Amino acid sequence: MLKTTEWLAVYGAALATINVVWTMTRARSKIKVKLAPGHELVGEDYDFGLEIHIQNHSAHSIHLMNIRTLIPDYHFDYLGFVSHLIRFRSLHPHWSWSATSFPFSEQPTALPTTLDARQSVRLFMSDTNFDDWLKYNKRPMIRVVVSDQLGRNHFSNIVRFTVQPVFVEQDEAGAVKTL
Repeated sequence: MLKTTEWLAVYGAALATINVVWTMTRARSKIKVKLAPGHELVGEDYDFGLEIHIQNHSAHSIHLMNIRTLIPDYHFDYLGFVSHLIRFRSLHPHWSWSATSFPFSEQPTALPTTLDARQSVRLFMSDTNFDDWLKYNKRPMIRVVVSDQLGRNHFSNIVRFTVQPVFVEQDEAGAVKTL
């Protein structure tokens, strides 16, 4: 049977463990990146595209450095996955996606920036920036990744488009023709 002082020691150890776990979970950065179809009022017309919401769910400020779009390279195949696993020795979940700068061309972004605790920022990517990409992509999907100052990546959900892809072929002369 434990004495009173031993029970107090067990209670103190349990309380200290709970305190350490609580402190570690509160110190960790929690960034949520959401990607959704949306629109913006430009003059008298609406411009349709994608809204990117970056939310800081942490109890402290987070410094965001850049944002990139991820575009699928090719269809998932097990042989490619196994060869990637052997070559790079990692189980990276985004191995078949290519990163491009955000947005596809000239739109300015609000990054780098600092998000205070419990704050969010909204960015808009016009559909005119990726209409051509959607036509020629075999897998019309897009995803966004935000990097913080410590180099940690935070991924958004995948948005799938219902655009029929156009397949392109290049002849010997270098001319591109649509199939």
